[in-house]
Amino acid sequence: MLVLLLNRNIKKITIIRFSRFICWRQLFGQDIYNQNLSKTSINQFDTARLMERSQTVYNKNTQSVFETDIRLINRSYTVKAEYKSDVILNSLNIQSYRKAPKFQDCSIFQIEESRDQSNLTIINGKAEVKVFNSTDLKEIQQLSNINNSVTESIKYSSHNNLLITGGQDKSVIVYQYDNNQQYKSKTKLLGHVQTVKAVQFHKITNDTKIISGSFDQTIRIWDIQAEAQSLFVRVGSKVNTVDSFQFNQQIICGHNDGSIKLIQDKQIINTIYLDRCPSVTHVQVSQNENYALAANQDGEEITLIDLRMFKILQTFQNINYLNSSSYNKPTFAFNDKCIVAGSNDGDIYIWSIDDKLCPPSVIQTEKNATIHCSLYSSFSQKLFTTDSKGNLNIWKYG
Repeated sequence: MLVLLLNRNIKKITIIRFSRFICWRQLFGQDIYNQNLSKTSINQFDTARLMERSQTVYNKNTQSVFETDIRLINRSYTVKAEYKSDVILNSLNIQSYRKAPKFQDCSIFQIEESRDQSNLTIINGKAEVKVFNSTDLKEIQQLSNINNSVTESIKYSSHNNLLITGGQDKSVIVYQYDNNQQYKSKTKLLGHVQTVKAVQFHKITNDTKIISGSFDQTIRIWDIQAEAQSLFVRVGSKVNTVDSFQFNQQIICGHNDGSIKLIQDKQIINTIYLDRCPSVTHVQVSQNENYALAANQDGEEITLIDLRMFKILQTFQNINYLNSSSYNKPTFAFNDKCIVAGSNDGDIYIWSIDDKLCPPSVIQTEKNATIHCSLYSSFSQKLFTTDSKGNLNIWKYG
């Protein structure tokens, strides 16, 4: 990521490279002309708002032209070597609730909490799906390899005792929680021809239907009672992530080509692309359904989308934030007041959605443990984070 600072008064251009937190600068002794990029001095850079684009810079003295792919970040607050604040943590009274170091002896890629808050289910780096008691964190059951395949996605129902999974065997499996407090396979739904990367309950149907997204470039909706497919949509790119709405029939999905699509019935009704994004790893709709967040494999920002106009509203960044994990799952949290995302170095960033000028609060966990998943449960009002070293951390709100 390159940022160009222009200063006609001192007749030099400064190039600062932020990528992987390395800063360097190259100076030129002649006047620089650039019609697209506003001039700013080094001192003015703290409050500069710059847009991302490729620029060509012309040195008129040497008649030389050089091109560089520049990421000029639109920042809403002062840029410093390190900027963070405890304002958000203090205002929301976010406190550590429980720490489970080495909860697993491998990465934890996803975690979900059941509606009644009794169970937690994870996918770990050994392709195991495990269910735990939420109170004492004791293992209750292991679902791994029931379908002799790697599970890619799990989701609890918000209305009944169902758990769904999707995986590399191209199937969606529905589990029912029985009287013996065990999840039993109820239905196996077949139709996808490649890996099922994402599963989600269709919220407006009171979880009587399931949405699945696959590398076969399709979105499918399944009727649980009929145990059959009820809708099929070709979306033109591999699907990594899906979410649904409580108050309308729409589906939002993120793709390998950097696109985010909005689907209604059998039609793609809107599409936006994240700039320079190789792959969208996660999308999530806020509780009030006004916004969606998106993470991408570039890993340098979280994007906030206004769903009412279906356009990018803001990007959340920090000079020290980076998470290039393909499993990166940030989350809306604390009644949609914040966005929470973990980084490659084990820090957890909390950005305020309403106060764009407020620097993020940062919670430090184990150093150099990539945070794969952040989950906020609206049922228990707890924040869960999991990482590449098998740690589980839980925070309580209010």
